[in-house]
Amino acid sequence: MNNVEKITDLPEIYRIRIPLQSNALKNLNVYVMKSEGQALIVDTGFRTKECKKALLEGLSILNVNIGTASLFLTHTHTDHIGLAELFSGDGNTIYMGEKEYDYYSYVNAGNYWSEQNKCYVKDGYPEEKLRGILFVNSGKYPGPKSLIQPDILLQDGEEFNLGNVRCRPILVSGHTPGHMCLYLPDEKILFLGDHVLFDITPNIMAWPFMHDSLGRYLQSLSRIGRLDVRTALPAHRDQNGVFLEQRVHEIKRHHLLRLEEIMSILKEAGEKGLTPYEIAGKMEWSFHGKTFDTVSEQQRWFAMGEARAHLFYLLERDRVIVSEREGQNVYTQGKQ
Repeated sequence: MNNVEKITDLPEIYRIRIPLQSNALKNLNVYVMKSEGQALIVDTGFRTKECKKALLEGLSILNVNIGTASLFLTHTHTDHIGLAELFSGDGNTIYMGEKEYDYYSYVNAGNYWSEQNKCYVKDGYPEEKLRGILFVNSGKYPGPKSLIQPDILLQDGEEFNLGNVRCRPILVSGHTPGHMCLYLPDEKILFLGDHVLFDITPNIMAWPFMHDSLGRYLQSLSRIGRLDVRTALPAHRDQNGVFLEQRVHEIKRHHLLRLEEIMSILKEAGEKGLTPYEIAGKMEWSFHGKTFDTVSEQQRWFAMGEARAHLFYLLERDRVIVSEREGQNVYTQGKQ
């Protein structure tokens, strides 16, 4: 079955649909751009047999020499970098944002997950429920066998060329600290990565490496919303006929409603306050009929991370107050 679709003629851009089995996202859109005999691939898929097969079949259909193709990594989540080692030969060039590489190196230094888990426990997450989550994540959604070694670390706005096409990386912190979109200013085409998705909202977590992740994400949304974009290319699913500017507005509103939801929950709790885990349990989530208490531990873990990101945003702006009670962080209302 042909999993390749042509997106534009000038420059030639194609989409390869990569299946993400056992993942709610269902697929990853790998984009291939060709110009003057050169090829640039945007992201890769997990390091699984299914993803590798789909990627190699797509590149074969497009007559792309995997030994000389360049690779642009929007960010370092494993569905985007899992097969990056296929492009680590002498004839390849791997591009990654420098800030994302610093984050990637920090995550793989050894203490990242233990630090994150300590924060979760202090915010009320039952410690016994955290055991095994990292093992399940890394086993189910595998990344590269060895650490990626990019050939070129990019700064925000540092342009490079693919043939006669100007490529401008744009730093959009939020989903990860160093997430980058790739903008073609002459053609008004934007490779979005996970920064903007059109039928789901990107996951915005609170991470040890990034202060005020939601605040940074909202700023990055505004920046992307001001670009002159004719064609927007998300990493998952489809654009569904929605203009980028409209979708940016919708996502901002989604987070505004989330913030107000938390304030309502804290108002009802009064002076007693609540831990972030308790707050997450009272929030409304799109769990397809399931509740916070009945979803998988992984889904609950991500929901907790989103709740924490919104709480930290409110804390940064003095709208909530945090205090310690019996070794756990408890939040109450602040300024209104």
